[in-house]
Amino acid sequence: MREAPLAHPGEILALDWLEPIGVSQYALAKAIGVPPRRINEIVHGKRSITPDTALRLAAFFGTDAQSWLNLQAHYDLETMRDKIADDLQKIEPHKRGGTIPHDVVRRLVDGATPARAWREHLGRAQADVAALSGISVSDYAKVEALDELSPEHREMIAGALGIAPDLLDF
Repeated sequence: MREAPLAHPGEILALDWLEPIGVSQYALAKAIGVPPRRINEIVHGKRSITPDTALRLAAFFGTDAQSWLNLQAHYDLETMRDKIADDLQKIEPHKRGGTIPHDVVRRLVDGATPARAWREHLGRAQADVAALSGISVSDYAKVEALDELSPEHREMIAGALGIAPDLLDF
């Protein structure tokens, strides 16, 4: 558990934004065109900052809406983490061959096969990976184009790329 209670975004709104400039909840509500009850419930931690409210607060305070949403998301995430901490500790992490770099994910999203995405990420030529894998260049090119890997080829290509075989499974 945490040492100090987590501040609700409404508390931050009141203490860091409204009080220093002497603006009341009611005045803020009227200025941004929302019911006063909405601001009151946010300030008292009974309501979340929605995208609509975040956009309005950003316009009023000259900030960006994402910052207000980030405050809310952080609060929601940490509150839930505390609430389900016991359940989270019981979850056994999936053993994967490692994390997938952003560049590889981007290539996969753009339509590359896993073998091609990893090869390009590592800056290797098809011929080099084929040679290290013990596969002909034409067979390797087919694997990259069709994403049809036999278990044997998967092991050989993963070894040539220096990655875990399961990273070629998508």
